[in-house]
Amino acid sequence: MTVLNIVFLDKTGVPTHEIPRPSFPHTWTEYDSTDASQTFERAKDADIIVTSKVLLGRELLAQLPKLKLIAITATGTNNVDLVAAKELGIAVKNVTGYSTTTVPEHVLGMIFALKHSLIGYHRDQITSDRWATCGQFCYVDHPVTDIRGSTLAIFGKGNTGSEVARLAQAVGMKVIFAEHKGASEIREGYTAFEEVFKQADIISLHCPLTDSTQNLINAETLALMKPTAYLINTGRGPLVDEAALLAALEQG
Repeated sequence: MTVLNIVFLDKTGVPTHEIPRPSFPHTWTEYDSTDASQTFERAKDADIIVTSKVLLGRELLAQLPKLKLIAITATGTNNVDLVAAKELGIAVKNVTGYSTTTVPEHVLGMIFALKHSLIGYHRDQITSDRWATCGQFCYVDHPVTDIRGSTLAIFGKGNTGSEVARLAQAVGMKVIFAEHKGASEIREGYTAFEEVFKQADIISLHCPLTDSTQNLINAETLALMKPTAYLINTGRGPLVDEAALLAALEQG
């Protein structure tokens, strides 16, 4: 009887969840976290690796001849060299349909907070009791702009991006989906890549992190945006060139 060796490299990625054990014969070893210097030693005899964020590159995967499956306890797969895994016959599976309600609701909440300057008003009240001391029944130190009629540009038309679109349309927003950069044709239901930045009042990122999407938001694309536009990234951090974003914010 074959007994498969399962190694969970970073249990702290899902600390409050007890992962169901498979029904087939197996051994199970788990670690709270694993750094790069520990990965090979812990994974060398694994038939199945379970991980959230541990980096599994080509050089490492080539040294793991027993490995049959990488199970990722998240939706993103950018910590695994997918090309190398395919070439080596290693299956990679992520969590599909992950947070397809929670993340869109969070995005909508951020849109309300940004368009109505809730953060600024909350900060004023907490730090200086501004409302109580302004001498009026209300004060308008921060801009409040309507959500209805605003244009929301979404990058990524998967489950999450599509649900964000549904919620946004329910409150009267105009929704456009961005076509791929450099696309030779504009698909039905999409807007040209550069045009999206010019039209958007809010940009929301829901695309995977790949070589083609890394630094999707950069100095060039930021320069196309309206000065009043907002950027929401609930995707992956490296979708945004942080140095370019900081420079754009400092330049106003």
